[in-house]
Amino acid sequence: MNLRIPTRILIPVAIAALASACASSGSKTQSAPPGPEVATPGSTPPGTSTPPGTSPPPGLEGRYRFEMEQPANDDFAFNDPEVFIYVRPYEDHLSMKVQGRERNHVKILWSDSEFVDILGRRYQLVPPSTTVQAAANGIVPPTDVPPGQLFSGRVLLLDPAEIQTIRALGAKQFYIVPPDAGTPEQIRNREFTLRLALEVNSSRQDYDFVFSIRDIYYR
Repeated sequence: MNLRIPTRILIPVAIAALASACASSGSKTQSAPPGPEVATPGSTPPGTSTPPGTSPPPGLEGRYRFEMEQPANDDFAFNDPEVFIYVRPYEDHLSMKVQGRERNHVKILWSDSEFVDILGRRYQLVPPSTTVQAAANGIVPPTDVPPGQLFSGRVLLLDPAEIQTIRALGAKQFYIVPPDAGTPEQIRNREFTLRLALEVNSSRQDYDFVFSIRDIYYR
């Protein structure tokens, strides 16, 4: 038996199906994912660190935050029963203190001490009182630290290849981090070392220190 569906029922059904198809097509167009956001690079205010991947602010001088990695110490100091040593790097010099414990007699052997920067370049340690002639000859007299006394002062880094062009040590800048070492991103977390040779009660002893560049900021 054949059933005939009335035309008045088919027409509304067809209209509803067409409306549903149009709505479905419209929702697919509206659900396209948004494009990626573009970050706007910001400037680095003076006195703050430089974000990774950015260039140093123009016209500002770099400063460094150093840490003593070995022996690990937040105060840049070393203590044992024989000596007290304080070594803190700054941009253009080392600040150093040396003292014998108890009644120990100490001599700082400058000619046997050495600084190695982050590029592997080796430098001689010299106190500012050293003459250019003594530095050029590579013979810097030891500093005598009698019992109960303290050596305290600025220590310079001397490149033996440059000494021939220097008239006065006080007029020369000795950089802890060489100007050609690289960008802030390249030198951050790099390490440099110091070997301080001492004579404690006529016995030679070497003390090794490792420092790192934890951050770079500008001002």
